[in-house]
Amino acid sequence: MQLLTAGSGILIVRALSTGEYAYYTIGASAITAVAALTNGGILDGVTALGARDRFNFVHLAALVRAALSLRIVMALTVAAPVLVSTVWMLVQNGAPLGTIIPLVAAVTLVSLGELNYSILHLIPWLQGRVDELQTIELQGALTRFGLCAVVPLLMPRADLAALCAAIAFALQVYLLRHRALPATEEPSKARETALKHSLGFVLKRQWLNDLNGLAQSQVSLWLLTAFATSADVAAFGALGRVTLVFTIILQALHRTMLSRYAVLQDREAATQVYGIVIGLFIAVAAVPLTLCIAFPDAVLAIFGANYAGLTLEFRLFLINVVLGSLATLTLWLNTIRAWIMPSVFRCVYQTGFLLSFVMMFGADTLKGVILAGIGVNLMLVLANAGYSLSRFRQMRDIV
Repeated sequence: MQLLTAGSGILIVRALSTGEYAYYTIGASAITAVAALTNGGILDGVTALGARDRFNFVHLAALVRAALSLRIVMALTVAAPVLVSTVWMLVQNGAPLGTIIPLVAAVTLVSLGELNYSILHLIPWLQGRVDELQTIELQGALTRFGLCAVVPLLMPRADLAALCAAIAFALQVYLLRHRALPATEEPSKARETALKHSLGFVLKRQWLNDLNGLAQSQVSLWLLTAFATSADVAAFGALGRVTLVFTIILQALHRTMLSRYAVLQDREAATQVYGIVIGLFIAVAAVPLTLCIAFPDAVLAIFGANYAGLTLEFRLFLINVVLGSLATLTLWLNTIRAWIMPSVFRCVYQTGFLLSFVMMFGADTLKGVILAGIGVNLMLVLANAGYSLSRFRQMRDIV
């Protein structure tokens, strides 16, 4: 399944010109922005509340309704700033109006699909129906790969490439709605309202942290748009395809280890599992990292002739991705236990280091932006790990 996802991305990279792929990269960043800004801990809240009564479909139906309602409200709230940012980046990269309008429409469809899917897929996951969930995801991946094998090659446009993902999401959401939540009695409004209140409490605590995390993930693209060229934006997006390798490792750990870690109440046991999770990630990630650093030209050849010669940038990008993945993992290990770092401290800490590294390495070249990202991600790993350590000290050993 992950190979199909990677294959779809590579087909798009090779089919689109650097200009069109720059537009596609900006569209993908908008989808990421909407996903982050409409979450704010809601998905973590759904996981925690759903786990309490995971086989009660009335409870789960009310929880899904409450979560979807909140995310739709959030989507309407953040739509304007995301739209303005996306249009600005597209204009800065030379996109004509005939590209901007359909691409924004395609991005909207993908975002709606992600919004629904990210909530619905948690139901079979909580119930341990992993095989069923993987079957649905495989059908979506096959659909997208089939479309990407045809559409971008015949009509190499960024909006049509994004539309392939929208269709795949629509299929997955349809299948989940018919399988994840079978027909059951109507949940009461009181139950739904109570669950919405609980999710809203998590949202208030976590949203600013998610906004801060989004800024970290998007800042490289903003800097390249403002100070570099569309070719740099396209190269950044193309190199970003390697992120999938490390995302697969993160997802595997999330599905196998994090649920066990979340329920541990003994300090010694929790500390041990924390170390095991981090160690597993480093050990597994070291294999593709070493191979890609040793043979960068072989990987760049997969992306096509437009991105040949980016050997140094690719190696630096790999280091940045590994550190960014480790920052994400350490953040997950905290938030899954509701250990949420004070948002003001996180914003000041991250912004301060970001400005320092941008001034040090510059923002007018791809290399400079990647180096700044490496510095910030390293600081985030240290901050997350330090916060974990402080919370472990507050736990007690169960004898």
